[in-house]
Amino acid sequence: MLNQEKELAVLGFTHLSLIAPNAVGHDPIRSTGLVLAHIEDIAAQTTPKRPQIWKLHRRTSKGSHPDQYLEARAERLGTTAIALRKSASPSRKVLETDPLA
Repeated sequence: MLNQEKELAVLGFTHLSLIAPNAVGHDPIRSTGLVLAHIEDIAAQTTPKRPQIWKLHRRTSKGSHPDQYLEARAERLGTTAIALRKSASPSRKVLETDPLA
């Protein structure tokens, strides 16, 4: 799903959550329906201090922290999550203007 270190680092820094409807193909109606079916649970478990990635399926587990994906990516690349985050983290100036630039 997510293999972009910069996006994972920004999610962790900004404490935003990402909702990814999976297993519905490229059908925007089904994707929207899947998000709406789970939005109450997601909203109840989302806090401003804890970023999460929600991979929605017909059955949805709890949200997970972006660091879990960053650690898995680092392992595949043969490095550490700390080193990967450090190389992917934008400067404070970039974060204040355009975090995904």
